[in-house]
Amino acid sequence: MSSQTLSLTPSDQSSLLFLRCVAIIKVMVCHGLETYTLRYASWFYTGAILFLVISGFLYGRKPVPDPKTYAIGRLQRVGIPYWTFLVFLLPFYLYCSDISPLNVCSSFALT
Repeated sequence: MSSQTLSLTPSDQSSLLFLRCVAIIKVMVCHGLETYTLRYASWFYTGAILFLVISGFLYGRKPVPDPKTYAIGRLQRVGIPYWTFLVFLLPFYLYCSDISPLNVCSSFALT
């Protein structure tokens, strides 16, 4: 854990470990059932949502001292690689796709 993150009690840590195990099992069972196109796979779709909730809980505990610095840091860490990848992918996608270039560019801009 980071020094900035508020510490968790041993009970919280064991609860999060249990929830992670449940989420892993649900995701694995879901993928296994979808591989064989069984209809009960939808019962296990909540595994990914559970991971999202756990991540939000842990990330939400981290203090944000300055929102502007935080936003700039996130843009540098996530935005620059993401848009660089899209710029290099766009010509390939335009060449291989039979969709109009305007639709492709607008969908890339909206992501």
